[in-house]
Formats: sequence, C-alpha cells, structure tokens
Amino acid sequence: MTIRNGVYFILFFLFSGCGKGTVSAPNDPAPTGTIVAQGQFAGLNSKSVSGVAVIYQTGSSYVARLEGISVPNEAGLQVVVKTSTTTVLQTTLRNISGTQNYSFSVSDGAVTWSSVTIHSTATNLDYGTALLK
Repeated sequence: MTIRNGVYFILFFLFSGCGKGTVSAPNDPAPTGTIVAQGQFAGLNSKSVSGVAVIYQTGSSYVARLEGISVPNEAGLQVVVKTSTTTVLQTTLRNISGTQNYSFSVSDGAVTWSSVTIHSTATNLDYGTALLK
C-alpha cells in the first residue's frame, strides 16, 4: 500500500462513520415542586405521538415536563402549552424522544390548564395533544 492509498484509507475510515452515531434522548431530572396538571399524549392528523405531559409549579414559575415523549422525526416541531385563556409557552422541541423539561412563567394568578400540544411548523398541523387534568 502506498502512502497516498494509506492516507485515503484512513480518511475513508474516519469519515465513513460521521453522522451515524446515536444521539441519546434527553433524560432531564424531575423538577422539584408540585404537580398541578397532567395528561397522556394522543396522536392527531395520522401522526404517532406518545408520552405524558406534566405541569409542575416550582415557586412562582412552572415547568412543562414531557415524560417518555416520542414524536415523528421532523424539524420544526414546537411544544405549545395552553391555559383556558392563552398560550403560555411555545418553544422548539429539543429532541424527538426522551424526557424533557421546559420552564416558563404565567402572569395570571389562578390558572386553568388546558393542553400541551406538539405542533409542526413545517405542515402547520398539530401532531399530538395531551389534555391536562
């Protein structure tokens, strides 16, 4: 093997595995605080979405916790948390699976929780919703 072929072999070996590693799903720790609402995800619009949404009150703020979430592999998915009167959180979903925490604040004193939705900005469709109780 010539030096040039050896270099090509090494470069091929190094770069042939790029992008093929596994990305582990997040496993955020459970927040401290009180559970104030929760619900099971159900898929919408022929999409498979599973997991549980839990809302924690942590002092004067809140955490939306997605436990064991699994959603379609698509860029531009959003987590949307709603009360009976308004959207209190809309942010990019960090990963298509795992357990993830999202912190936010609510300006209203008394809150009636409504839902946590996984929304696709690419298709402008909701892929799954957890109705909060």
